[in-house]
Amino acid sequence: YVESAPGGVGIQTERPGTTGTVGKVSVTAGSSSKVLTGDGVTITTYEQTGGDNTLQAAATITTVTVNGGDLLIDGAFLITTLQTNAGTTVANNIPAVGNAITTLTLNGGTVDGSQSSQTRTWATVTLGTDNAKLVADDNVVTITTLNEPDGPYALTATR
Repeated sequence: YVESAPGGVGIQTERPGTTGTVGKVSVTAGSSSKVLTGDGVTITTYEQTGGDNTLQAAATITTVTVNGGDLLIDGAFLITTLQTNAGTTVANNIPAVGNAITTLTLNGGTVDGSQSSQTRTWATVTLGTDNAKLVADDNVVTITTLNEPDGPYALTATR
């Protein structure tokens, strides 16, 4: 369990070939951090309430929840569930094989998949409200299933 990492934290980054699991990484408002993991590290839960943060991993992260702040996600790994409630998430992660994100839920804030030219797939994207903003270049991001919100909502498409 990592409660706060204002200067950043590396988890098994200097010992290639080792494995491990971190139950929870929690980054609070006002912090600026960088969370780095080695190839064999699984993070069960990454939770962020604010700040300007970078998450670089090389193994699966089960759940990422962004409740505020800015998050840059980078590396070659799968996120099983990404939920954005507020803030801005730049989702640049690419998997070695398969999906980059299995389930993406936008309840608010912005998820931006346009800042990397690496092709990747987001399996299921659910737009919870029209307060949420999804930015993705369809030349590089494939969305297998898009679940739209109930009722009217605004959709802006640019090319």
